[in-house]
Amino acid sequence: MDDQELEFEEIMDRYGTDIKRIVYMYVRDYSLADDITQETFIKCFTHYHQFRGDSLRNWLIQIAVNRSKDYLRSAYKKRTLLGDSLINLLKSPSVETKVLEKSIEDDVTACLMNLPVKYREIITLYYYKELTIKEISDTLEKNENTIKSRLRRAKDLLKKEVSKNG
Repeated sequence: MDDQELEFEEIMDRYGTDIKRIVYMYVRDYSLADDITQETFIKCFTHYHQFRGDSLRNWLIQIAVNRSKDYLRSAYKKRTLLGDSLINLLKSPSVETKVLEKSIEDDVTACLMNLPVKYREIITLYYYKELTIKEISDTLEKNENTIKSRLRRAKDLLKKEVSKNG
């Protein structure tokens, strides 16, 4: 293995789990999160020479968020949604799905998943990934005041959701 391959392996080991969790928060499908995470790292490796930022972590998050949003907007997703729903009714859940669903049973996480994506992503990046408002602004390519407003609104919505379910 050459030095570049070792470096890429270290990047995947270091950031892989975090990126996969972020992607899952968008797509809510374990195997799809795997695929989009792989796409994220492939894009990172093929465009690594273009990386000029201060934070590799933030760049990877930005790629993952964009890939996830691209999937959610895609016609493929819309066409396969009904077919996937029918297939899921006919087959028993996989071990990975059971484990993931078990971890999501936590009340706050379950309530978070009920929020719209634009609020869920802000809460995830701010509290779970501990990014600053500035880093979130750079990652999502939104104005800092927009991020602050969404964070405030997300907190309010999450409080309502938790009190409704608790």
